[in-house]
Amino acid sequence: MNCKKFEELISLHLDNKLSAVQADELMKHLDNCSKCKQFYNDLVKVKKILSAPKPKISISPNFTDSVMQSIYKLPAKKKDNNIVYINIRKYFMIAASFIFVLFASIFFVTQQPKSNLNSPIFDSESIFEAYDHQIDNIYENDVTAFLSTY
Repeated sequence: MNCKKFEELISLHLDNKLSAVQADELMKHLDNCSKCKQFYNDLVKVKKILSAPKPKISISPNFTDSVMQSIYKLPAKKKDNNIVYINIRKYFMIAASFIFVLFASIFFVTQQPKSNLNSPIFDSESIFEAYDHQIDNIYENDVTAFLSTY
């Protein structure tokens, strides 16, 4: 059963906006579905409570004045001056952290072992020799494979 559809129909039924056919369909569903029947009963109760006459509340003419006098008698809230110090401490800590990181990075950069820039890590001649050796191996393998097919 599509209870979501019938929940909408229940609201329309309580507002007297359903046709007779839709109302009959809703009542048949309510007879078979306990969940929707409970939802219907809850909405009926809410509608009765909201439509009941409200009691007349009388307020004395000096009610506003007495409330305002009570408010004025309350002690004034003191300003918290520590907020300024908290903000200053926060920015001081950020600046100190930045300076620490700056000096630490300078220290570690200057402590790196100095490498001889004139001596390359790889000798260019050895690189070319290794490359030529690989090309020779590929060429020999291809020629061998070609000749073996004939």
